[in-house]
Amino acid sequence: MHVEDASNTISESDYGTHTLVVYEDLETLRVLFLLRKKKG
Repeated sequence: MHVEDASNTISESDYGTHTLVVYEDLETLRVLFLLRKKKG
């Protein structure tokens, strides 16, 4: 799954839903964090 798709999936999930995200590397983590922060 692409980082943008993962961010959208997390954003659209119900409150209280637990999601396990496995990062390929630290760059992917940084991009996902920045995308989530923008949607904030």
